[in-house]
Amino acid sequence: MIFALALWAVAAAEPDWLVRIHTVPPEIGASLLLKVADRDLPKRADLVEEAFRLGGQARMRWPEFAAVSPDSMEARRVEASFEQLDALNLQARAVEAMLRIQPRRALEMALEMAMPSPRQAGCSTATLPDLGRLYGVALQMGMRGFPLKMRAEGRHMDYLLRVLGASATAAHLAAAAPMVALYDGPEEEKTALISALAFSMRGARASPREAPLLDRIREAVARLAGLPGGEALAEAMKSLEASVLEAEPCPDQAGFLLWGSGTGAALREAVAAFRRSAGGGERELQFAALLGRIESWRGERETPAMAHFHMKALLLRDLLEMAPTEASLAAVISSYVRFLGASPAKTESPAEWVVHFRRLLLPLAPLGRKSVDLAVAEIRRSGDPLMNLLADAHSGGYF
Repeated sequence: MIFALALWAVAAAEPDWLVRIHTVPPEIGASLLLKVADRDLPKRADLVEEAFRLGGQARMRWPEFAAVSPDSMEARRVEASFEQLDALNLQARAVEAMLRIQPRRALEMALEMAMPSPRQAGCSTATLPDLGRLYGVALQMGMRGFPLKMRAEGRHMDYLLRVLGASATAAHLAAAAPMVALYDGPEEEKTALISALAFSMRGARASPREAPLLDRIREAVARLAGLPGGEALAEAMKSLEASVLEAEPCPDQAGFLLWGSGTGAALREAVAAFRRSAGGGERELQFAALLGRIESWRGERETPAMAHFHMKALLLRDLLEMAPTEASLAAVISSYVRFLGASPAKTESPAEWVVHFRRLLLPLAPLGRKSVDLAVAEIRRSGDPLMNLLADAHSGGYF
């Protein structure tokens, strides 16, 4: 109730859509709140506080990266990571925002952040966690987030050592090692952190799929080599590298390829053929027929639901850029809006859904800004609460 009143107080100034923030998936609400809080508005600490709470409910727990085919379903999750709609990024952004408003509360929020607990990646794993934001927050708090009295009591070191003690996987260590390398404090504190890092590293193992993570650790360890404790850290690094060499190598490719076969592959080729074809009087009819084929595609039995979602969305996105007339563009925009509005991905995988929705609100040749107006008008007709809220946020520069 208190937060609702605060929202009304802010919305009395700008923006007026803020009162609808709890009608959308929590990660989208958290991201919008943080963008609003960037402006000097009343009660912005309340907005950041609520963003922190909502961010903790995000479906994607942390950003991901991978060296896989760009045509894989996993590559779509990596693309979605750039939206920063995962719990780790959202809560880290909230802590950093609060640090500029109420430093003591920012520290409390940082201490409340849960340590990510990804599983060790195996050969069937196609993406890897990127946990750097958590350790970036820990570094900021450890260096300047604790009041002088708490620093004198060593509370900042207790916090940093606890974070390092919970760093149990290669994904953790790939972020923990750079944190220790960047820590700029007294020599005895740096030595304690190096020793804690070495202890955690000696107890960790890595799979061949996690070899890219070892590159990050190795670089940080090299920077610490000449400091007290550096030799023990280098030995721990050798042990971690040995665990990779002792394991069976992984196949070159992991993940689900989107366009391997079936109707999706045939539609992709049809879109490519239309792109290559010369203009003519029949082009608008050909475009309409192609749009009809894509609209009617329901996926194959062996195709995961999210793979079908991404493929169909990508096909419609291609048509947005190829429409031969304004009427054709309006038709594909209408289809795209209906498809996104009806997709379960809207609530089940909001970060991946947003990547495709964002394309609607970008100017399209040859109409430019008018294409955005067409998209917004179609969104208004759809009545979809989430898409309408995002359209409102976009018009105010928040999305």
